[in-house]
Amino acid sequence: MLSRRLWSMQLTLLWSGTNNAANFKGSRFSSRYTVQEDQSDSEDEPRRQLKKWRREWDNGQVKLATKFKVFDRGLKRPSLSWRLWLNEPWDLRIKTIKKWADEKTREVAIHDQRFIPERHKILGSNLACAHFLVCRGAKVKFVGRPEWVEKDKDGNYDLPSKYILNYVIEAIDLNGINLYYEGLENMMHLNELKWLSFKGCKPIDDWCLDKISIQYPNLEYLDISNCVNVSERGLEALYRMTSLRTLVVTNNLNSVAFELTCMMLEDVLPNLKCDIKLPEEQVAKT
Repeated sequence: MLSRRLWSMQLTLLWSGTNNAANFKGSRFSSRYTVQEDQSDSEDEPRRQLKKWRREWDNGQVKLATKFKVFDRGLKRPSLSWRLWLNEPWDLRIKTIKKWADEKTREVAIHDQRFIPERHKILGSNLACAHFLVCRGAKVKFVGRPEWVEKDKDGNYDLPSKYILNYVIEAIDLNGINLYYEGLENMMHLNELKWLSFKGCKPIDDWCLDKISIQYPNLEYLDISNCVNVSERGLEALYRMTSLRTLVVTNNLNSVAFELTCMMLEDVLPNLKCDIKLPEEQVAKT
């Protein structure tokens, strides 16, 4: 009986405390987490002017850098290749440094030869290609214009800066220009191109020949001599170029398969004549 009375008294006190919680706001019985209604808004009050050498730590603009930041997943981490490179022993030989410099030079050149759609939208395919090639030392020739367009000794050249209909490329000379596979994207839609020379272009390889055989169906003359990365596997893709009449190549490895591939191309393309040249080293010895 006594326990039942104690239980009823506890329930009564609990019920009265919850009903009267709102009456004790601001008193010593209120929680410190309770928002005071009569408290003035701190944002409306003018902030105290601090000295220049002091900064407020609660404005959300300053982040404390502690040792625990290594566990922050939001931080930008170095790439996996960079971390692997840091874990490897450093090779400071001249050969290794030169190889690293050549790779970085190649990456910069590929980025410089990237395809820019805005240039083609403004100038059209032919003039955009002409600006891209002449700026890098190549020569181009337009239909109905006997002169070759190239840079002068001061690096200037004469090409329109807007689209003109009658500027159509028919010949391109890339002698000695390091044009990469990515740079071929800037030479698209040249439907009237008939003469093309990649003589001495070291980056031109079998993959480039496969792309060239698709892009230029009306090509009649192709010079890929002294392209050291071209093999018989790349020549096999040229069977698509049904209008090709002259092919100038160099058998850099003195491969019998290379010469047989040229003979097979002449069988597949009756109008084709392959001009196989010797490597420059052998020519210099003779």
